[in-house]
Amino acid sequence: MTVAMTYSQLKVAVRDIVEALEVWEKSYRVTLGITADTFEPTGNAPQTKEGVSEAFKAAQRHSMPVFDGGCDKTIFSLAHDKDREGEYNQLFRLQHDFCHHFFDCDFSYDGEISTFMAQSLVIGRAIRGFKGFISQSRINRARTLLRCEIVGQAEYYRDTGNFVDDQLQFTLDYLGVTE
Repeated sequence: MTVAMTYSQLKVAVRDIVEALEVWEKSYRVTLGITADTFEPTGNAPQTKEGVSEAFKAAQRHSMPVFDGGCDKTIFSLAHDKDREGEYNQLFRLQHDFCHHFFDCDFSYDGEISTFMAQSLVIGRAIRGFKGFISQSRINRARTLLRCEIVGQAEYYRDTGNFVDDQLQFTLDYLGVTE
């Protein structure tokens, strides 16, 4: 599903995702009874599905370790609060790891596609939850952005063996965003 979008539509999609992440984080904290910070930025976060699952089990009522690298040059620099780019990116990673764990998706390319589908549903429901009526095209743009962030970057890794360095530019190029 490719949805052409302008730069201003991309910014709205980023903001919708950020607001959905914040709504999700609140329910995540309440559901799991987390009393500390939701996540703990670290350079030593789990890198396998098994490691993520162990960390979620150990993090009940505590912080979940989330990788703190590569948090600049992301789509979250387009959010309403640019100073929180790294925090939004880490919250996105927390939700992504949550989907790996709770939907039992490994870290393979196919596992990333399954995780995208799960996270797309979670984000879509959260957007509808806080926005009420919202056009399907706006939901589709947010999901397209998620697909780029998850599946597009997994394709890049599969094809090159490297992680994307400039995630914002990758997104602009991948989606063919126009002014």
